[in-house]
Amino acid sequence: MRHNGAILGVAVMALAITGCAEQEAITEAELQRPVEVEPVTTDNLEDDAATDSTDDATTEDAANDKEDKATELVLEPVTFSETLNIVRPGLGCSFIGGDDASLLFATGEDGADQPIQAAVKMNGGIIPLLGRGGYSALEAGPTLTSEALEVTIQRGEGEGEKVGVETMEWPATLTIAQDEGGSASYEGRYSCGA
Repeated sequence: MRHNGAILGVAVMALAITGCAEQEAITEAELQRPVEVEPVTTDNLEDDAATDSTDDATTEDAANDKEDKATELVLEPVTFSETLNIVRPGLGCSFIGGDDASLLFATGEDGADQPIQAAVKMNGGIIPLLGRGGYSALEAGPTLTSEALEVTIQRGEGEGEKVGVETMEWPATLTIAQDEGGSASYEGRYSCGA
């Protein structure tokens, strides 16, 4: 029995050594096999740089779109009754946009030292604006301001066109700018009178 155990032990050792030898032969063969690696060339680097710059441009475009939306200034049509708490009735002017909707109402009393009271509507809310110079400055095309906005009316030259009994109209441009950036311009008519 001891003899058979010894033979069995020798056989197991032989198998183990043979297995190791075969494994070493495979490993040696693996080490000798050529490895295929794509060489680094300037073409590859340019492709990577182009991909990186495309990614950067896409990120920059997204940031610009977000900034444009954040600073987009859109005036909404407003009625005089919506502005009564801000703009007192009297001699005044309104800016009428291309779709015949009023975008601004303003009034001012006679006198160069008199205030101009005005209002526009944005995001569903009425925004009060102030100016100086009374009705004369208002009719000439004023610059009106709030805490964060500046609205400028540039009207056409001359006497204007008579509309109704006491109202004159000029072609005009309304420009609105925000302190934090962003602006918008509207083409329309500037109508002034009682």
